[in-house]
Amino acid sequence: SDFIPSWWQITLMGEPTLMIPLSLMIIFWLRSACGPKFGLWWGSLLLIIVAILASQKILYYAFGLSLERIELYSVSGHAAISLYVYGSLGVIIGRYIHPFLRVLLWLGTLALIGGIAISRLNIDAHRPAEIILGLIIGSVVLIVFLRFIWPKASSWLPIWTLALPSLLIILVFYGH
Repeated sequence: SDFIPSWWQITLMGEPTLMIPLSLMIIFWLRSACGPKFGLWWGSLLLIIVAILASQKILYYAFGLSLERIELYSVSGHAAISLYVYGSLGVIIGRYIHPFLRVLLWLGTLALIGGIAISRLNIDAHRPAEIILGLIIGSVVLIVFLRFIWPKASSWLPIWTLALPSLLIILVFYGH
């Protein structure tokens, strides 16, 4: 029979055990390939996402503040952070590959991000509003990176120095 991954297996692609090492890899690569300020900016934008998510969770868990009418209790960190991390990887790597492969990479990236978001619904970790707000937060921060920071970057390192270690991180840390 064909192997079909469960929603739990898909949601693992957005776990901190993957997002943290992938984020460190992106920061290190941007710093090394494009200059220190690019890694710093990317990491700072990630911290903005983390601060928004942490603030919202503190408001809910410590003070009970939520938007019950739309079932907004805890914004999805998986949706926000995976969109920013995988979206950044897709755009950075996509800049340096053949246009046909770029389209395939971007479609795969969107499918992965969408799969992670949908998996959070299917395992009952979040409600739709929490997923949508997480995706909005991740999208806004990614757009800031793409609009104001990434166009100024130019890399002297080959793209495999980001793509291969990122793939190795996923293979080593997935599910741990």
